[in-house]
This record gives sequence, structure tokens and C-alpha cells, in this order.
Amino acid sequence: MSELPFLTILGISVAIGSVLIFILLRLLNPGVKACGAASVTRNMTRQKKARTSKPPGMLAVQRVFGESGNKTRIRNILNPKKPAVWITVAVVLALIITAVLLLAGPLRQPKVDDWVLPLSFEDQIERQGRENKAYLDANQDKLERIARYLEDTTDKFGTRPVPLSLQSLDLVDKINDTAIRQDLLDILTEGTIKAVLTGLDGGPHIKFFLNTGPNEYEQGFFHTKADSLDEAAVGKPGDPPYNQVRRYEKLTSHWYGFVQALADIRDADLYRQAAWAHMGPDGQKIVIGAWRDARVTLTDWEQVGSKLDNKNRPFVVLVQFRHINEGMLGPIGLYLDAVTKKVVGIALLA
Repeated sequence: MSELPFLTILGISVAIGSVLIFILLRLLNPGVKACGAASVTRNMTRQKKARTSKPPGMLAVQRVFGESGNKTRIRNILNPKKPAVWITVAVVLALIITAVLLLAGPLRQPKVDDWVLPLSFEDQIERQGRENKAYLDANQDKLERIARYLEDTTDKFGTRPVPLSLQSLDLVDKINDTAIRQDLLDILTEGTIKAVLTGLDGGPHIKFFLNTGPNEYEQGFFHTKADSLDEAAVGKPGDPPYNQVRRYEKLTSHWYGFVQALADIRDADLYRQAAWAHMGPDGQKIVIGAWRDARVTLTDWEQVGSKLDNKNRPFVVLVQFRHINEGMLGPIGLYLDAVTKKVVGIALLA
């Protein structure tokens, strides 16, 4: 747990002090009254015997307390003054202010580590990685020919990046080299490689996505011309969401292995439900799949393009839904406050 903020500590201190003062003031009055009554009872007989004699000490006490005689003193003791109204008002206001301070904000700023859960499929990633290395060793020549061809011909496909898979055979057919086209169809049909993606804007790397089963993570190979990973391959600093795990490992000359995994976050379904409710019936109608299929990530508040308020936050929760027009506009994205789960931003569509 992190330290309590200064305002919270101050609020707690004021609250405790105010309560103690209030209790003391409430207890003090009846105590003085009882004490005074007992004192009067004990001294009545003595006062009768010494009506005319006033010791010097008594005179001094009367002068100090502004009392002109015993009757005045008795009256003051039996009718103690109540605390001034402003004292009571100040105590009540202090309690109200303290309650507002304690309820208005969280005891600490949210931290990413409190939201991101450990990967639940680490063993699966490691096992798959060993199998992928063995596959690369056995098929490196074929994969090398495909990668070098695509690096030199990316601009001929009419789109960037170029996604090549069995679901985009129209792009595969644009490969003029018959041998390369057949090599690509062979690896895609075999099933170990599920897609090949060229670099954005013709970047000098080709990504081979391996068929890892569930879409919890992506694993595969990079082929690079320069034998080193460039910014286009690994992304700019701050690009990945906070709960996205990215790993790179050099396998051999010009080849890198990669893993991109999305870790679960705490209470992910609650953020999905909040975003789903915010969209309303009209927005929900165009979503593909159920609300539970939404992708949930943590991202930096500064990365939010369209903010709905100016509150400073370290990060927010991005909930993304697939929809019928996703191919042209990208997914529907809503940014939620990590603590309140309220929508505070909208992802700008492409």
C-alpha cells in the first residue's frame, strides 16, 4: 500500500481532534455543575458561621473571578456558561469537511500493477516457442525466399501493410512469381503459419504469424533486412497498452522470434458492461459478437484523442468492440476511468 495523501492525513487528524474537543466540551458542563453543587453543600455551614469574616484568600479568588459575593459565586457555579455558539458551529463544520475529504477521492492514486493480472498461459507460450523454433529451423530456406520477395515488392499490392492469408487470396494472387506464390500457399495450407504481414508503409520487416490456437496472444517470427529490429517492427515507446506483453528474441541471422500477449485486468467484465451500457441500444445493434468479447486494455491518458473531461489520470481502461463497419472505421473504442468506470474519452475512428 502506498502512503496516504497529505489531505487525507490532515482530514483524519482534524476529525479526531474535533471529536475529542466536542466530547470534552459536552462532558465538562455536567461535571462542573456536579462539582459546584457538592462544594456548596459542604461549605454552607461554614459560611453561616463566618458571614462577616472573609479571609484574604477568598477575597483574592472573588477578585480574580469577578465575583462580588458568595451568592454570585454560587449562582455562577450552579449555572455554568455553555460554550459559545461559534465553537459548536466550528466543530460541526470541521466534521463535515473531513467527511467530504475522505469520501471525495481515493486513498491513493491507482497503479498499473494493481490492475494487470499475471499471464495465465505462460506455460503455453513457452511450449509454443520451442515448437516454433524447431519449425523455423526446418523451413528457414522457404520462409527466407518469401520474406525477401515481399520486402522488395510490397508496393505492388496496392495496400500497406499487406496481410496475406487464406482469407485474402486476392492479395496472394498478386504475387507474380509462381514459385514464391506456391511456397506461400504451402505454408498457409499446412496450418503452422496462419498469416504473413508486411511492414507498415513498406517497412523492412516481414512478420509471420503462427497459429497459436486461442487469440489470447500472438507468436511468430520477424525477418529483417538490417538484421536488427527497427522502430517499425517493435513500435514506438509507449505504443503498447500497459497490459500488453511484448517479447523479442534473436533466433538467427535476420530472424527474431516475438510474442505479443494481452494480460487480463482486474474486473475486466465490469468495464465491458459499463462501456456496453454507455453505447445504448443503437450502438449495441452494430456490434459483432457479445459484450464479453470486447478487448480490454490499459492505456496512457495522454494517448486519448477525444477526452470528455480535463481530469488528470495516470491511465485509463480502453474497451473495444468489433462492429459491422470495422473494416473501414476500426473498432469502437471507449475510454473508462479506472476507478469510477465512467466513460471519459472516445477513440477517434479511422
